[in-house]
Amino acid sequence: MVPLPPVSDEGNQTINGVNPELKGSLQVSFNTQERDTFDCEILRMLYSLGLPFHLARNLYYKSAFSYIVNTYNLSEYVSPTYNKFRGPLPSKEKSNVENLLKPISNS
Repeated sequence: MVPLPPVSDEGNQTINGVNPELKGSLQVSFNTQERDTFDCEILRMLYSLGLPFHLARNLYYKSAFSYIVNTYNLSEYVSPTYNKFRGPLPSKEKSNVENLLKPISNS
């Protein structure tokens, strides 16, 4: 098991004069960190089983996530799409693995 990256301090940064408290509260209200973590877990499931990314286009995949979202009141969560599996999620995962391997490569 490769651990997911730690929760970032994005909510504590001031960007272009945006109030950090406001940005933090927006992140909390939209559960961005939890959604990103869940998306990464789904990506790892696909990788570990050797499943193709076009699984995200499957009607049963979409139906399963719709059922979970509606049953457990995970308001407005949208399962990762094919394009998200091909673009930003693998980039995040690659960065995470590279950061975990830095101590080994530096020794």
